Amino acid sequence: MLNLYTKILCFFVNNKKNLKNENGYTLLEYVAGAAIMASIVYFTLNQMRGGFEELLTNLGGWLKTQDPSVVTGD
Repeated sequence: MLNLYTKILCFFVNNKKNLKNENGYTLLEYVAGAAIMASIVYFTLNQMRGGFEELLTNLGGWLKTQDPSVVTGD
């Protein structure tokens, strides 16, 4: 993903010959990649929040019916 980001960045800057000479990523590229991934995780978790809460509630209800001692601690 960072390789694609680097290629796109170089395309817009018209600095294609530096792309061939690069051996590694700079700190800026790592930070940009981490920011993109963090944004994706954040928005995905926000979209799944209601469904995830319902899943845990249903799982807890099912567990109560299977083994009541889990809830009471007896």
